Amino acid sequence: MICKVCGGPLGRRSDDEEDAIRGRLIIYHKHEDSLLEFYRKKGQVIRELNVEKPLPEVFRDFKHLIGFSD
Repeated sequence: MICKVCGGPLGRRSDDEEDAIRGRLIIYHKHEDSLLEFYRKKGQVIRELNVEKPLPEVFRDFKHLIGFSD
């Protein structure tokens, strides 16, 4: 595989392989609830964002959540 921009060789890192990504997701989900609960107990507001929408809508919603207006 060759880069179409610079002509250099393309490669994949070992941590970009499917098994490595699955492993990171397992760890994330294992700790997600306890991490969120930690921040809630500290009084931090946890805001959720639906990222299953088209990207422009997600970006619009994100800007709204952080108080950024166009």
